Amino acid sequence: MTVSATHSPAQGDKIKTFQQVQEVMGGVIQKIYKKSIGALPQEQRLDSGFTLLAAVGIGGETRLFRIGDTRVEPVYGFACAGIGAYLATYVAEGLYSPDMPLSRAIILASYIVYVAKEHVPGCGKTTSIITLSKSQATFDWDQEIYACEGYFHSFDSSIKSLFLTCADTETPDASFDQRVEEFVQSLQRMREHKKRYPDLDTLHYSEDLE
Repeated sequence: MTVSATHSPAQGDKIKTFQQVQEVMGGVIQKIYKKSIGALPQEQRLDSGFTLLAAVGIGGETRLFRIGDTRVEPVYGFACAGIGAYLATYVAEGLYSPDMPLSRAIILASYIVYVAKEHVPGCGKTTSIITLSKSQATFDWDQEIYACEGYFHSFDSSIKSLFLTCADTETPDASFDQRVEEFVQSLQRMREHKKRYPDLDTLHYSEDLE
């Protein structure tokens, strides 16, 4: 089932503040909830909610909003929504930093979604990343993200193996040293790939926000 709704400011008005954006989105969400979920029997409503993330740009400034059922709240830092959100939030809490550069944020976002796809049944197979600047929305290459996922898999396998080997004192030192070398090599391969294909940090194509 697909539901759409629109909510427009009064004629002649123009949305100029994020508070106005929040109020408009709240009105739209109220309509959707009332039409699609509020009409359901009480016992079905708990399993019929929805969450969304909405990025908005106004006057060169961008802001993220999280929508949950009938609530619209501004996001400070990061937020995850949809299937696998709990796992994604767990991963993000350990790796996210508010002052990280965009290049790291893109890699982190790719990794978070990769983990969710690996461990959450029903999570989608294709990852797309959109970054917002003061004047553009940038869409990054799906194929480059897909390539990085191969290195994420290698990294995860190596670090798990290394961790268990480190804890096992009966493992010969030569075997442990080999695992360390394999782990370092996996990081080096991922780093070299980033140097060779820097497009993951630049635009695939862009759309003006103004």
